[in-house]
Amino acid sequence: MQCGQEKSLDRKNKNALKCQYLFQPVDSINNYIAIAGAETTVEKATICEDRDNPGHLLQIIEFDSYENAMINNDLEVTKRASEEDTSNFGEVQFKNLNVVQTFDLQ
Repeated sequence: MQCGQEKSLDRKNKNALKCQYLFQPVDSINNYIAIAGAETTVEKATICEDRDNPGHLLQIIEFDSYENAMINNDLEVTKRASEEDTSNFGEVQFKNLNVVQTFDLQ
């Protein structure tokens, strides 16, 4: 996504606000990584924006096992980060997904 390259002032400000909105969750994840360090059991974190519903974000947090996900959920740093995310971004919905199959096509 390119930010701040619009000709119209209104569109430029709108785009800048959107970029700021999208970078807040990125900053949140970066802060969590910096604070949690080696304590976290997260393997991979991906932040996505719904193209059909701009501003609707999805974080996919991956663990190598259900047990490590539960260990991570019990960490104080994770509990604090979850409270901060709810405070900063509003209602956060969690899904407990089990990976059935992954495909690596490259």
